[in-house]
Amino acid sequence: MSAPPSIAIRSAVPTFLVPDVARAARWYREHLGFEIAGTFPEQEPWAYASLQRGGAEIMLLALAGYEKPDLRARRPEGLWDAYVRTRGVAGLYETVRGRPFVQTPLRHQPYGDWEFEVRDPDGYVVVFGGDAEDAPDAARSAFVSVTPMIPAGRSLDAAIAFYTERMGFSLEWRSETMAAIRRGDVAFHMVVNDSREWAENSSYSIGVRGLDELYAEYRGLPARVGPLEVKAWGRREFHLIVPSGVCLQFYEATSD
Repeated sequence: MSAPPSIAIRSAVPTFLVPDVARAARWYREHLGFEIAGTFPEQEPWAYASLQRGGAEIMLLALAGYEKPDLRARRPEGLWDAYVRTRGVAGLYETVRGRPFVQTPLRHQPYGDWEFEVRDPDGYVVVFGGDAEDAPDAARSAFVSVTPMIPAGRSLDAAIAFYTERMGFSLEWRSETMAAIRRGDVAFHMVVNDSREWAENSSYSIGVRGLDELYAEYRGLPARVGPLEVKAWGRREFHLIVPSGVCLQFYEATSD
């Protein structure tokens, strides 16, 4: 499925549900160096916050009393909520080495990347990965991009078919339980799971060029597609809930 030239997907942003947006935002600023780039409303308590560092962004949404389910025991080989591609990953690791939120220390993985994992106070696992050889000190650390890990449902084949045949993504690689897909500059890693709760609590905001054209492309999909409208926070967007239960929100990205 080829996209019209007027449509360009710009970025994908993992969206974390948290009971206290301000507390979570300040934790990312203090411990991982993210900036609080925007909030809604301007005064606390915040319903939304955008966290940014370099080319990576994480969004926080408020849900009173929410407790993220801990599903790590159901997938011992690893369960991630976001993957942040980083230049100077070894230098970044030195800034957090020994901290209690580091879940897995820096390791050289069989597929070539150097990675470490952190787990924030709300239970979200963020992986930082890259080439440890390119930056021996923390001063050269730079975040490059973030690749969200999304639940695919029980059938990886069905998920791949939906994203590639219906939504215009291309398949970059796959294994027995995981796959990587991409459209434009946006990439996702999908993982097989049988937890509907995880899927239905997963939400990602995707900035695009050509929002109206994309809505026309997607509105007839066999999925729950919401209206294209201006939200209370001033952003014009629409959402789409894919068959696995994951919610994708599309909005018009600003020009560079």
